Amino acid sequence: MHRPRYAIGFLLAPILFILVFITVGCGLGGPEQSVIQKFFQSSRLRDNMTLGGMSMVAFDAAKDGVVEGFSVVSVSEPQVQPLKLKQLAAAYDEAAKASEDLNKRKLAYQDQRPNFNDDLKKVLEAERTGQKLKGKDAEFQAAWTKWREDTADVEKKKAAAREALSAERSVADLSTNNPANPIDPAQYDGEMVTRDYTINANVQTPDGQHVKKTLIVTLQQARLKSDKGDINGKWIVTRIKDVTGGAAS
Repeated sequence: MHRPRYAIGFLLAPILFILVFITVGCGLGGPEQSVIQKFFQSSRLRDNMTLGGMSMVAFDAAKDGVVEGFSVVSVSEPQVQPLKLKQLAAAYDEAAKASEDLNKRKLAYQDQRPNFNDDLKKVLEAERTGQKLKGKDAEFQAAWTKWREDTADVEKKKAAAREALSAERSVADLSTNNPANPIDPAQYDGEMVTRDYTINANVQTPDGQHVKKTLIVTLQQARLKSDKGDINGKWIVTRIKDVTGGAAS
């Protein structure tokens, strides 16, 4: 059957695009290199499922354009930092327990006051109107103010511990994610390895222009220590920085 030339060209376009990336990667080596290639291929195809398993950032075709090819200018020496997941997880557990204990004591305090709801309404109304309470009402107001301050302090510490743990483990979770063998990185000691790839990229902008850009692509890998053998996660794209801006060609 005769196939129109434009149809053949359309079918070959994805193949040619992939060949461009294969050619770019030849001779450069390293698993990180293939991650960058796959990242830009998936971004071009808007394959969000693949991107979600390998990247913390996006190179949106509708906003950033499409990388048609690239060459590596330089690769930084690996920067290795110890993972603090176990310590941060322990700190969060401690903060969460402190919050739970305080809430139990506060509920016990409330249960010991048969007229707690009425007393609380009186305190809240006094605070709203600026009224100064006296006697037992003033004592309850002081006690409840202390409960609120203690609660705010404990919840603030809990939130900070949760945020610190989340920030530390976000890349580690994605790097070590393996549905066939799920693990909790917070149960291990380990380290985070970071490498920066500086690349020259040929980019087609959303408005159809072709520009050359210099991008710094940051990749990270979690490496966990285990009695049964080390667990090396996959490389994850965690940052893309445009350091030139590019010009139309």
